[in-house]
Amino acid sequence: TKYFNQVCLPDCNTNFNSINSSIESAVRNYTYSPMKDDALYSAWQTLLNATSNGLTKDIVSTIASAFTFEAMPLSVCPYIPAYCVPFPGMEFAEVAPGTNFCQFKLASEVVNAVGSAASNAFASAGGEAFANAATEGFGEWIGAFSETIDTFIVVSLLSFVVGVAFLILLRFFIGVCVWLSIIATIGFFILGGAVSIVRSGQCADASFW
Repeated sequence: TKYFNQVCLPDCNTNFNSINSSIESAVRNYTYSPMKDDALYSAWQTLLNATSNGLTKDIVSTIASAFTFEAMPLSVCPYIPAYCVPFPGMEFAEVAPGTNFCQFKLASEVVNAVGSAASNAFASAGGEAFANAATEGFGEWIGAFSETIDTFIVVSLLSFVVGVAFLILLRFFIGVCVWLSIIATIGFFILGGAVSIVRSGQCADASFW
């Protein structure tokens, strides 16, 4: 299931056949290419942009044609085409009426080919994979916290020391802080009034300076 993307669709009946029932001009195309940080990206681009000859013609043609897929229209799947390529033979069914959450369901032609027992096993495996992925995500958070617990402890101690130091210094400099606050407030009032007086005598659209 790592090759599937969770997206929002109009309903659980949206599947590969949605492309066939869509207006041809609305169907989008997605051409696969490895991510730039993928180890295959450099080799892929080299082959894709290679000069066509007897050695490279077949592979260049395959890369240019076999990795272009039809994606659902923007009105059905409001995401970039990479996240809207449906999987042939895969349909969806609502987890429970009214939940608006869809789970895997194999198309009837696939069920007829592999049998109902195998299809149920495949569908269950897909649902469990998504559930396990969510559990693994929470487990990873806990693991990351465990690995950085020493950092949390150091930051907490430093925060406590800095806070105590601030309170001690504030005890001695509270008078200075209060007078600075009063002077700064009066100064800002004077500055704001002066700016208002200057702007009131200027023409429209004139620069302050």
